[in-house]
Amino acid sequence: MEERHKSIEEKLVEWMKSQGYPLEMAVARTFQRKNFLIIRSEYYLDPDTHTARETDVVASVQEEVGDVFVRLSFVLECKTSLDKPWLLFSDEMGLADPARVAQRAASTRGASFLYSLAADHRVSELPLFQIDSPASYGFTQAFTSGQDRAYEAALSAAKAVAALTHRADLQEERTGEPYALVAFPVIVLRGGLFTARLCDGERLEVKAINEGTLLWRNPVVKNPHTIIKIVTEQHLDAYVEQICASAEPFFERVTKLIAKTGSRPRKRRHTGRAPRTRKAR
Repeated sequence: MEERHKSIEEKLVEWMKSQGYPLEMAVARTFQRKNFLIIRSEYYLDPDTHTARETDVVASVQEEVGDVFVRLSFVLECKTSLDKPWLLFSDEMGLADPARVAQRAASTRGASFLYSLAADHRVSELPLFQIDSPASYGFTQAFTSGQDRAYEAALSAAKAVAALTHRADLQEERTGEPYALVAFPVIVLRGGLFTARLCDGERLEVKAINEGTLLWRNPVVKNPHTIIKIVTEQHLDAYVEQICASAEPFFERVTKLIAKTGSRPRKRRHTGRAPRTRKAR
């Protein structure tokens, strides 16, 4: 019996799945369910080539603290690699507590806030600023000797956050309105994610993981490290919960910082509904 002819709709669905579009839609919906502000297909100017490039999803939560607009943005690169898992190379490296906070991509005002809050353990201990142990110093897409899509994804996410923070500075300069942006590059992977490291000096250990942190010595965001979060699709809900558990305490610390440094903060006003943590059943 001959296989029936597929409709154009079926062919389009198959093509979209092969290109990864359903993952982008699913990631955006996951953040939307927690009331993040979503921008799809955000364009940014590549600082090296000066050409417009596109990132998949930007999810943000924001508040006005006094006269300062404060935003946390998560730049999400969505990648599908079912037959070629990603491999993170790890060791015992890490960052001191203050560095975990200070070495984040941020606008000039946002970076100033992070620097002032870096020694505050109530900030450095927030889930948002944690680094998976062991952290990773390098990464690759396995079973390929050609184009390394893992590297491309990391570079794209890092350049996007660098461009967004620069755009925030330009906006503050143009409008005169204080704007503090902190941006986090995140890769959401549909596929296998593994970590590899040497144990006992010689034994190579490979282990499946759901999330990892790349401490990349590529100063794209003008810090010693570009800190990139890599999360599997299955673990995305848990990661969003970590963000939700961190957002409100972070804004509270910023509020106290602004009050302490002499600003006249009004009562904090939500400019978008803050993400809510899911209640335990």
